[in-house]
Amino acid sequence: MVNIELIIQQINSKIDETEFVFTNPSLSEGPLSFSLYYYYRYLYSKDENFLINITEYIVCSFSKINSGFNVSVFDLIEMGRYLCFLVLEELLDINQLSKYNIDTKDVINKYLEDMILNKNLDGTVGIVAIGHYFLDLYSSGILDKDYLKYKIDYIITNINSLAKEVDDFMSWEFVLRNSLNPIEELNLFHGTAGVLHFFSRCKHLKFLSDDKFIIKPYNFLMSLCDFSSNICFPFDADNKYSKPKFLNLAYGDLGIGHAILMAGRVLHDKKIENNGLLILQNASKLRDDGSEYIVDAELTYGSSGLMSYFDLLNRLYPCEAFESSSSYWLNRTQTFHNIENRWAGFETYMNGFRDDIQLSFFHGIAGISMSLMSKNKNLEYKFLTFLNYHFF
Repeated sequence: MVNIELIIQQINSKIDETEFVFTNPSLSEGPLSFSLYYYYRYLYSKDENFLINITEYIVCSFSKINSGFNVSVFDLIEMGRYLCFLVLEELLDINQLSKYNIDTKDVINKYLEDMILNKNLDGTVGIVAIGHYFLDLYSSGILDKDYLKYKIDYIITNINSLAKEVDDFMSWEFVLRNSLNPIEELNLFHGTAGVLHFFSRCKHLKFLSDDKFIIKPYNFLMSLCDFSSNICFPFDADNKYSKPKFLNLAYGDLGIGHAILMAGRVLHDKKIENNGLLILQNASKLRDDGSEYIVDAELTYGSSGLMSYFDLLNRLYPCEAFESSSSYWLNRTQTFHNIENRWAGFETYMNGFRDDIQLSFFHGIAGISMSLMSKNKNLEYKFLTFLNYHFF
């Protein structure tokens, strides 16, 4: 089996020699993937020359935004979240972030109104996603605090207006799969767990005072939890979709357990926190030696994402279950490496026909490399926050 350092070197060489023109300006699948990747390469090597690459790919992304070619509003939100990250990492002057906020404010607010009209609570492209961006802006220390407080309160109010509240339970319907027939999905990316996690961040940053907006979604999720199964949660509350057979960062027990864990931490409630840990310990036992469900090494749906999350969890809650799971998914990531594959030994299968996907942060070798560098030198997994895996 190829060792981690050699894999990292092979990915580095592939990215260094690649003169690739990304088709959109995003973080998940565009030039900002490389900007973030080079920041981790700087952290890994302490070579300040890589700081130039960080800026180079930001400029590349801005040039695409300014040209208007193939740019979505959510590309602007991803750029904004990345700039917030760079401010917090002391790599960007906050005045540049403030200017970006001013320049994009109107179009993002219009997008928010569209999402509210469509009742789209999605955590990747909907109301919750926009809410996370505003929380990032607030956390960055940007001066426009009154405006951000108003917008975050406005988002909280609109999310609450869409809630299904019955007794001690609270949940939401999601339109991602069918706008005419929304479902009570549970997942972190596109479900009630995502709303719960957003509210926990709001509580952490002192935007939410009423704990019922955390406790009631928690109660709803736990009412559907089956600890006797290797998979604790169904896909949705009404079983319109079949129960997941596995998990990844986007779907299943991992994201739901994470949302519950953070709810317990922000409320200082040991029972809720321990239930989150029990869900995640149960998830840590899953194995897939035959690559039936985890078919590649990518971050969002593959083995490197699972390795990263369980390694981070083991740093915060050291135990054999999390350590063993992180080691297992590292081993699977190494197993997926095959030198015959075109992309430094890797191949991603989610839209893998696109070269930008193969190179990207969310699905390609940039994300795999950041995961392996973080594991190999105990770097912080801060890149997971862009998938809404926040710790507080």
